[in-house]
Amino acid sequence: KKFTDSFTKAYPEIARRATVYGELRNLIDLSVAAAFMQKHDYFAKADWTMDVLGDEAKFAVETHNAPKQVSTACIALMKGARVSFPIGGGVHVEPRQALATSNLLSDEDGKVSKQREKVSLDKLAENQWWWD
Repeated sequence: KKFTDSFTKAYPEIARRATVYGELRNLIDLSVAAAFMQKHDYFAKADWTMDVLGDEAKFAVETHNAPKQVSTACIALMKGARVSFPIGGGVHVEPRQALATSNLLSDEDGKVSKQREKVSLDKLAENQWWWD
């Protein structure tokens, strides 16, 4: 627990030094956003049918073979008479867990609500995306 807490706290700096961690964070964020959209059925509500992204002939998904085994790497750290062997493992992402009530943050000071109230979509033309 101590390691995971310190790793999480230092994650922005780790991602700055090793870009693969930044890419992993982006992948996790995208997965959580997709799970949120799926949970609230936003795809159907937007009448989005994935005509392009859902068709391999129109938009092929790049795939790679996942390794079944990797070489072992071990580093021993000595502190006085103590020897530490840091261990590592793979990455397992469950984006729906982020949406569990126990993991959601409340908007106690109203910052999110205030920002949401500032957004107005009234002046958008029909079929115009809000970022156009």
